[in-house]
Amino acid sequence: MGRLIFTLILSALSAWVYVNYVKPGDESVQSAFASKDESITKLSQFTDGNIAAILSPIAGKAANSGFHEIRQIRASILASKAKAAAQDQPTYVNAIALCDTLAEAVQEREQCNRSLIDTRSKPYHSSTAFDPAKEEQEKRKFFEGGIHHRWAERAASYQRRVNALYRILSAQRR
Repeated sequence: MGRLIFTLILSALSAWVYVNYVKPGDESVQSAFASKDESITKLSQFTDGNIAAILSPIAGKAANSGFHEIRQIRASILASKAKAAAQDQPTYVNAIALCDTLAEAVQEREQCNRSLIDTRSKPYHSSTAFDPAKEEQEKRKFFEGGIHHRWAERAASYQRRVNALYRILSAQRR
């Protein structure tokens, strides 16, 4: 019984030492990179946490876009780029391109949202219509459908660009 307890304690101690001091792998690489440049880590966290919201279908409601946060991250990356070694410059160039793409997507989303809000604020019925409610519904569907369709196409384009830049940036971080 004593040997069993001794073996369990020794196993637990070995596991603790391994996890806290020896463990190799991606986490140690990522944490080393994170301490090396926090601005790119912030960009990665922002992208992971907000890309779905940025590229989601528009709802015609004013929302917090994250544009200012993207600009702050971009400024931080630019400052880090100025101090970075020559071999790290491509990483910063891709990070800046990712920031610019995200900012562009956010601005276009806001523009489509404003268009949708403006479209919804206008009456569509005419006084000579047989069924004014039905006519208004059809016109609203027609006008709003164009805005939704345009954003869906642009969001797909932004998704492809963000995925490509993010893939390159992730490969460069390793």
